[in-house]
Amino acid sequence: MNLDRDGICSPVSILDTDIGRSSYTVSIAIIVIVELDVIRQSPSRFVATAATQCLTSVRSP
Repeated sequence: MNLDRDGICSPVSILDTDIGRSSYTVSIAIIVIVELDVIRQSPSRFVATAATQCLTSVRSP
């Protein structure tokens, strides 16, 4: 599993189904729940990259 994702900061959700791909405007997440065992088992370079990307994606209101 790669934790390097920007989906939690995106106002657009893309859903793939059997009939195709659709995109929807959504609210940005106000909280993210992550299973800590997944983080612990991930390669440290992925965790470092994800943490850096999250910090640089934070915007002031």
